[in-house]
Amino acid sequence: MRSSRSGLLVIELVIAVGVFALCAAICVGLFVQADRVSRDSAALGQAVTVSQNTAERYKTVQGDLEQLAQELDGTCTEDGALVLWFDSDWQPVQAEGEYQMTITPQPAEGYRKADLSVQQTSSDETLFALQLAAEVQP
Repeated sequence: MRSSRSGLLVIELVIAVGVFALCAAICVGLFVQADRVSRDSAALGQAVTVSQNTAERYKTVQGDLEQLAQELDGTCTEDGALVLWFDSDWQPVQAEGEYQMTITPQPAEGYRKADLSVQQTSSDETLFALQLAAEVQP
């Protein structure tokens, strides 16, 4: 009779450890997912801030992408687009970085118009996009 009680106690302990292990695995998965959502949210916030700052500079230079490229140390492509690179801390870099901002001019009459987009280079996922317009002063 005594051995059946000790066997039952061992089974109860194994079940309790199994339940705690299952709960721990679920919690770890939730923490990993929460961390990923937090990083994505921080990247989106930074992309919006950098885009807004660049949009204001675009208006200041009246939509002149070459002048903007000089001010922001960007590169103008053959099709007239401006490309800016940022590292993982959103600091501007000269070469390819973690994030890429592209400003592509669009045809417009009486003002300058462009599309701005920010992508994460590792996944080519667009984090943020914005349409720019600048009045051209004579």
